[in-house]
Amino acid sequence: MKIKINNLRVKTIIGVYPHEKKIEQELIINAKLSTACYDGKSDNIADTIDYNALCKMITSEVQNSRFELIEKLAHHLAAKIKQDKRITKLKLEITKPACVENAESISVLVELN
Repeated sequence: MKIKINNLRVKTIIGVYPHEKKIEQELIINAKLSTACYDGKSDNIADTIDYNALCKMITSEVQNSRFELIEKLAHHLAAKIKQDKRITKLKLEITKPACVENAESISVLVELN
């Protein structure tokens, strides 16, 4: 089974330039995780990945981080998410809108098996 988190928006301070270190910027997080933990028979949240709890953890990690690079944040978040051993594969994309002139956004993608 795959679970997708689409366009989770979180504000944090991130960046290498002095002006970026003074204001919160919005990041957009997308994740696709694979798991074999759910067999479709149960209607109990304990038998699957609690995506609400996962989104809260991601939000907290991003808000409380002070990385300069979205690459570093992406690897940090991916490692935290993969601590749940029920997750067999993960694709995590972090997008930083309007951070480069004439580009809508820049994003990084981390894939873990």
